Amino acid sequence: MHNRYYIVNSNDENLNKIFSFAKTSANTARYSLDSSKVLIKLKHDDTRIYQELSNYIQCSSNLSELETEFWRINPFEI
Repeated sequence: MHNRYYIVNSNDENLNKIFSFAKTSANTARYSLDSSKVLIKLKHDDTRIYQELSNYIQCSSNLSELETEFWRINPFEI
């Protein structure tokens, strides 16, 4: 089984809850350049459906959605 990824709005009111079940933490997540989006990685063996992610589309397995100039490693990176 592969990891599952979602691109989530960084101002989502459920973001702290999402980080609680995600493999990614707020400190290690990839954020868009404008910090409006964050990439959420779920644990590879986690097949549950989370209500908090129901408004988001799962990323493709090759993460082609991130192959743009709008992504970086850390929201505070210069």
